[in-house]
Amino acid sequence: MPKNALVKVQGTQQFMGKEIPVVLGGFGENCKVVTDKMVAEIHNTEAREVRRLIKDNLKRFKESIDFIDLKKGVGDTHTLDLTELSYSKQAITQAEHIYLLSERGYAKLIKIMDTDLAWEIHDQLMDEYFHLREEQQNTYSHLSKELQAIFAIDHKQQEMDSRITKLENTMTIDYGQQNDIQALVSKKVISVLGGADAPAYKNRKVSKKAFSQLHRWLRNVFEVNSYKNIAVKDFERAKEIIPQWEPNEELQLMIKGANAQMRLT
Repeated sequence: MPKNALVKVQGTQQFMGKEIPVVLGGFGENCKVVTDKMVAEIHNTEAREVRRLIKDNLKRFKESIDFIDLKKGVGDTHTLDLTELSYSKQAITQAEHIYLLSERGYAKLIKIMDTDLAWEIHDQLMDEYFHLREEQQNTYSHLSKELQAIFAIDHKQQEMDSRITKLENTMTIDYGQQNDIQALVSKKVISVLGGADAPAYKNRKVSKKAFSQLHRWLRNVFEVNSYKNIAVKDFERAKEIIPQWEPNEELQLMIKGANAQMRLT
């Protein structure tokens, strides 16, 4: 049975204002670990950049001691469903590697990053994530069985809440929400082109390019292959940022040119 068969998600916790999953196993029973996605989120970078750092420095890491490539187990019915770790199905499909890091592996990654901020986050993660479980267990061991039972029930509730959150993270917007997104896109494009009566809007080439550019921007922001696959949890954010989109310089010149030409005729 592969190592990552022993990996489990046991609730979530707050860290630096972010809610991160508590991931155990892989390198030993109840050992706290981090995924490349978790590292990316807390270090304010992208998962693919974390994977690149690991891959480019693979000789510094020992497999099954410092890291496990969870992607190797995708499709095996005995392995962890990676969506439980908040990976979207598209991200799982597209990623060549998905890394799980032990405490030691994470420390090696920080040495590679080697910035003051990276080390500061590392120290905080050591105190508030990797070493917190042991302290909590020592605290609970001094409590009565009744209180321990209450904490156990509370923990189960947290796990249930975590599962619900993960479901929300992987669910995509429904038909009505897709229409809302498309309506906002149309409204923004029409505005950028100068209105529904503007020559630029009536110019099929220009308007098509504007719609295409906005949709591409939206896909890149949410890392999806279609606006229809935007996660439910990102729906409100999508509605907020669409009005903020601006065309690139090339498209701006095309819009000005199309509108100016019509005024001259």
